Amino acid sequence: MDGALGANNPIYAVWKQAKDIWGDQLERKLRCLVSIGTGVPSLKPVRDDVLGIWPTLKALATETEKTARQFHQDMSNLDDEGRYYRFNVDRGLEEIGLEESKKKAEIAAATRLYIESQTVFRQVKAFVDRMERKC
Repeated sequence: MDGALGANNPIYAVWKQAKDIWGDQLERKLRCLVSIGTGVPSLKPVRDDVLGIWPTLKALATETEKTARQFHQDMSNLDDEGRYYRFNVDRGLEEIGLEESKKKAEIAAATRLYIESQTVFRQVKAFVDRMERKC
């Protein structure tokens, strides 16, 4: 996958750079890879008229979840082995863009709810347990 349009999620660029350094030894030596998202975006219809081109291109340029899902699929063995963790607030940030960092209270509240969910709590605990054993 090319990093041009999916550059807001640099996971493939990071993976490629690591491969350039460690080559074929990367997967064997990698203890843990953590990916932190900026929130799951809401679904919006894609317009195909002239006025819809800019919003469509912007949506493509800032799309991160598709890249995260593709990496997870491509490298599912890392997840199977407990070496890949993806943390990303799944609701509450849909209407907050990457440029809107002034909405700290809303971001903090959505993040707190996300972290307090049982599924995420288990994932964070598994991550912490792994770090205590391996690092």
